[in-house]
Amino acid sequence: MRRNYFPLLFVLFVVIAFFFNLLGFMNMIPVYITLPLLLASIYFMLSSIAYQKTKGYRR
Repeated sequence: MRRNYFPLLFVLFVVIAFFFNLLGFMNMIPVYITLPLLLASIYFMLSSIAYQKTKGYRR
């Protein structure tokens, strides 16, 4: 049985990006760099979870 670790990996990326975004709100890192990273990591996490549920569907 093969497990797919991509959703767990992307959850870790979201946590790291959220930490960087907090640093951005404290003006240690520019927010215009950290916010796209956070949004992209959330998008990839949600898309990997959605793709995992539709994997067995065939036309």
